Amino acid sequence: PVCDLIRDPRWGRSEEAYGEDPFHAGKLAVSLIKGLRGNTPGYFMVASELKHFVGYGNEANRMSSSSNFDRRLMHEYYARPFESALLEGEAQAYMTAYNAVNGVHCIYNTELKRITREIWKWDGAVCSDNYDLEMSPGYSTMAQKAAAAIKNATIGSFDDPKLGNALEDAFKQGLITVKDIDAPIRNTMRVRIRLGDLDPPEKNPFRNITGTPWTSDSAKALARLVTQKSIVLLKNTDGVLPLDKNSIKSIAIIGNMADSVVRDWYGGYPPYKISSRKGISDKAGSGITIRYAANNNNSAAVNAARSSDVAIVFAGNHPTCAAGWDVCNQASNGKEGIDRKKLNLEADQDSLIRQVYRANTKTILVLICNFPYTIKWQNDTLPAILHMTHSSQETGSALADVLFGDYNPAGRLNMTWPVSISELPDMMEYNIRNGRTYMYYKTVPLYHFGHGLSYTTFSYDNFTTSTDNFCQGTLNVSVDITNTGNRAGEEVVQMYVKYSGSKISRPVKQLCGFKRTKLITSGETRNVTIPLDLKDIAYWDSTQARWVVEAGSIQILMGGSSADDALKVSKEISVCGGSVEVNRENQGASNQSTSPGHVLALPIVSRHASGISLKLKLNDTYDIAVYNLKGMRIHQQSGIAKSKENKLMTINSHMYGMGIYVVTGRVNGRQFTGRICLK
Repeated sequence: PVCDLIRDPRWGRSEEAYGEDPFHAGKLAVSLIKGLRGNTPGYFMVASELKHFVGYGNEANRMSSSSNFDRRLMHEYYARPFESALLEGEAQAYMTAYNAVNGVHCIYNTELKRITREIWKWDGAVCSDNYDLEMSPGYSTMAQKAAAAIKNATIGSFDDPKLGNALEDAFKQGLITVKDIDAPIRNTMRVRIRLGDLDPPEKNPFRNITGTPWTSDSAKALARLVTQKSIVLLKNTDGVLPLDKNSIKSIAIIGNMADSVVRDWYGGYPPYKISSRKGISDKAGSGITIRYAANNNNSAAVNAARSSDVAIVFAGNHPTCAAGWDVCNQASNGKEGIDRKKLNLEADQDSLIRQVYRANTKTILVLICNFPYTIKWQNDTLPAILHMTHSSQETGSALADVLFGDYNPAGRLNMTWPVSISELPDMMEYNIRNGRTYMYYKTVPLYHFGHGLSYTTFSYDNFTTSTDNFCQGTLNVSVDITNTGNRAGEEVVQMYVKYSGSKISRPVKQLCGFKRTKLITSGETRNVTIPLDLKDIAYWDSTQARWVVEAGSIQILMGGSSADDALKVSKEISVCGGSVEVNRENQGASNQSTSPGHVLALPIVSRHASGISLKLKLNDTYDIAVYNLKGMRIHQQSGIAKSKENKLMTINSHMYGMGIYVVTGRVNGRQFTGRICLK
């Protein structure tokens, strides 16, 4: 997963990342990592590697530029998704970024080692990016560079064709010792052990995977569903969408993007492709006339639009600029190696949209793009706008489902869309407090972070919290969501926190939870509960080098986007002050050591043949995990104790084999760890 944050929509590699918010990006990365890892006890199916640690967000001069920001922003923003992915997601590796942070290149930066090894107690593997060793400044020879990377950043793998004998030379010259080499080798070997590389092949359940599952009916249905869920309805007025098959007799499909499906820069090759044009035509059936025009040559687009009931215009970008490395002929486009120079649509696309609208005011714009565009005229003028991204083999089918109302869209924007490029700070401004992201934005954007409409409407009622005095562990925030429209739909409930009385600099608002509901029918009410962890409202105290919760009060808000008018309910609660330990209960067994005084003894009442019993008080909240010594989590359970002594899990040698297991977790927010031996 790419855990870099899109602090600026001009960044050329925006398509690879998850968005501008660290909480959101971290949760998505964790989900992908866990899916790739699989659920087989004792083995990782895939060991995930994160990119690019840390502070990467510009393509121009990326090999020599420095991303400059303070330690608070390091922990609260730039490193936060990586922390979630490494600790909660159990990612097994990360790649260092090309850039420098505060003047020191990541490949040599001891700050990265301090954070991941000393603060997070993470034990995975680290590799360099392609050609980074060769191209990074600061040392004269490859041997010196390799030695510095190993010692300062614990690099254990170099992706550099010109590495040659640099490691051997460094050792002979006394630049590195056997001890220096052993550390990264251990990190790499742990990953190999967790993958089962050193086990007999017959014991590894993933050795014999065969076939092409992506061509199965279930895989096709999943691809279609994922694409449906990702489509964002940006605007919809006058009931233009969804299209009614019974009243529409003709549709004009305009723009060459309607007739293609293109892959992303690092995307896979789809096993088949359903274009937007085909998807719409198939959905429309024989009763609706389809008129297609790739452009307005010889007034083809205008004539098609004028003679049709509705016109659908396609615009956006090509993920690779339809060109080779380091070449992009459109200023509004970007990719690896090239940042965007402007944010408005290219002149030919903008002109095409305006001409079609003049011919038919019932014009729908479909943006297929990797980036936000400054489309103020289109938003002010056109009745409906949809946004989706590239590379899905089911692009056309999913889009047609949304256009005709067979699927009610509920996608949300992962970035703030500005009105104008002039709203953005300088590209190299990495202090996000100076007007970046929804957390510090200084004007009203075109579309807010989290924005996305539906064909139905929802109300929020009965907003409650499990306590009004938040002092430890996790707070449960609940709200009733009622579908007040006439169509079934999904709502993406977003929870934000404001720190109105804070004595230190905090975001204007901060995402601390989100949940996409299952389908809610017209008139139905569904209760949604989202947990709020104490860590998620903490700030990084650089003087103490730890997470700290500020005493006072916070305001919790819920709604359908980060826009103030979309946050339907709110509540103010009091918060106790104090430090919060880094949550390490989801890491491997070798990561469980923490500084004395921060870890409680395992609250075991008794050990017995069927498992262990833990000593808990009534209503204690607990989150317990069990690991084998390979670092694989083999069991996890959480909840609220209903009696003084709960038997939480069964661990016996018949199920898991004889040996030593690590039991770790939290009770009421306090961490504990211990070992048990099964015979």
